[in-house]
Amino acid sequence: MNRFLIWDSLEKFESLNYDSYNVILWRSDSPNSVFFSIPEYIESNKNYLRNTFQKWVFEIGQIKYNGKTIVELNSIRNDFSYWWLTEFSEMQHYGKESYIYDLFRLISLESYLTKFDVAEILLITDRNLKSFDLLKEWALNKKINFEIKYLKDYRVNQNNPTSPITLLIKGIAFLFVHIFERFINKSSTLKSIDKINDCLFVDYFFNEPQYSKSKFNSQYWTKLVQVVEDSGLNAAWYHMWLKSDSPKSLNLKQVGYRIKELNTYSERNLHFIINGQLRIRLLFKIIFDYYSIIRKSITIPVIKSNFAFPNSSFNFFPLFYNSF
Repeated sequence: MNRFLIWDSLEKFESLNYDSYNVILWRSDSPNSVFFSIPEYIESNKNYLRNTFQKWVFEIGQIKYNGKTIVELNSIRNDFSYWWLTEFSEMQHYGKESYIYDLFRLISLESYLTKFDVAEILLITDRNLKSFDLLKEWALNKKINFEIKYLKDYRVNQNNPTSPITLLIKGIAFLFVHIFERFINKSSTLKSIDKINDCLFVDYFFNEPQYSKSKFNSQYWTKLVQVVEDSGLNAAWYHMWLKSDSPKSLNLKQVGYRIKELNTYSERNLHFIINGQLRIRLLFKIIFDYYSIIRKSITIPVIKSNFAFPNSSFNFFPLFYNSF
């Protein structure tokens, strides 16, 4: 019978009093051949894990309930389904609360532990994650003794799902903030969009690496901006302003002035700020779509049993519940 210690900390692991354990590093590379590193395993098997995950996400969307797929049940209007807007279906983990990498960690851990007769798992961590609740449940189902120890007197916080009422309040607050942004940038309109007939780009506007009255510089598109300029194409640039703590970043009002300046001096390109594009008709459409999303997303928890990962004992629905 084997005992395993999972070390979840960026601090160096000290083996004092833990010599009887096989060590698994949850989020760091192994300094030797004795410790098993989850990140290294993921890197070595990245193609298999990525392809399996993508296939799994797609197949969940194709599950039928009451004669329709989940994608169809969450359709807001023709050819537009809320399903593809969820963080789960986006399959990305940057800038949002995402448990995709934790899913890969749990799958990797399970794959590794199947080689052993496991008697005990001791998790030492400085965090409180939903993935650890899943790991505890998995161990109990396997009749494996499981214990969590927190470093530095870490205070445990319960991971409770966000209530629909809270989400509704957040949605309404966000909408009012967006309306306010619209009015302080109402001069950035689409009156000249009919002049653009070559190409359109959507850009995240943080700040410009280099300033020029007539030339736009993008941290997102980088050299492509100059390529478009040199090609002679008439281009429309839609800018989504994102708030940043960087000292060089512009606030929304400054971005509005910058858009006006670019449109004044630029010969072929037109620039618009998406944050300022809101009309009464669009406002009511947003409210209606939001109501539809709340009503139709109720169907997703109905299929929570289908969130079992292929060739795994884990069901990952609790990790992604809030993304719906």
